[in-house]
Amino acid sequence: MNEDFRKKIEKFSFLIVNYKTYQEQLENSFDNKIFDFSIILFWKLFMLFVYERLQQIRYFLEEDIFEQKWKTIFKAEKYDLIRYDKRNLYSYNQLEDEEIINLLNLLYPIDSNFLKKLKNLKQDRHTAGHVCDPTLTNQENDVLNFIREILVIFEKLQLEHEKNYLTQIELSKFVEGEVNVSGADKKFLTYRAIESLPIIPNFNSAKLPLEFIEKNLPLIPLEKKKEIIINSLKNGGLYNQVIESGYGPIFFKKLFEDGDLNIDDWKNFYIDMTIANQGNELTNYLWLKEELIKKEINIENEIIRKKEEIYSVF
Repeated sequence: MNEDFRKKIEKFSFLIVNYKTYQEQLENSFDNKIFDFSIILFWKLFMLFVYERLQQIRYFLEEDIFEQKWKTIFKAEKYDLIRYDKRNLYSYNQLEDEEIINLLNLLYPIDSNFLKKLKNLKQDRHTAGHVCDPTLTNQENDVLNFIREILVIFEKLQLEHEKNYLTQIELSKFVEGEVNVSGADKKFLTYRAIESLPIIPNFNSAKLPLEFIEKNLPLIPLEKKKEIIINSLKNGGLYNQVIESGYGPIFFKKLFEDGDLNIDDWKNFYIDMTIANQGNELTNYLWLKEELIKKEINIENEIIRKKEEIYSVF
């Protein structure tokens, strides 16, 4: 397979939940030089991406707010929103693609040039899907150019989706199983959950972000895993609402077992949370102390040394 093609289609798998629906056909069309069919499939992938975004937005917005936007484009009675079951991802395929593209302009603050580009790409798809002069038959470079251009639009819509919808929605909306969530969505929401750790207000509200982060650990790079520890320690007050919550020890044990963070990260975490607890070790984290001792770290001496460092400043 062409290396440039392979790298580009990997991005689609991260942006589209149901990418595998067309993956095998797409790879075979390119390998077998059926380039017109490749163009058709890439357009189908784009519309699938849009359907997934529409479904998310309908679950996030109040239905009457979504309906107001909908009726701006789909005015006729035959387009009554009730006919389009939001649980059915494919219910929107009864609509003209160009009308869906116009709806995007209401849902996202995108430049009109993006819409023009989309309509041009749709025309390329239209040409690929109909009998035409053989000189208009697509070649390998045509497919690569089509991917490059449509990926720009994918990534722009994903960015606007994050800023305008995913930033504001409660994480609980994503754990009910009804909403399609892509790898890109999960990454954004996981980072958002990590950033929220310093300001979690109580023990009960700590569980959901910790569970969400835990579920998506494979998406988190090392630096962000370090940030989990740093941000958790920043949660202050009389009690640390993250570390001392009922789910805290369970989560941090899973993070430890993940294996990416090194032993010094965990040593500093244990010492810092002990110091923050007025020098008293938290009984729910004695499992971590045992793990540190196995690595021949004298944790009591380390705690004493840290206290001396702190008090020598005054």
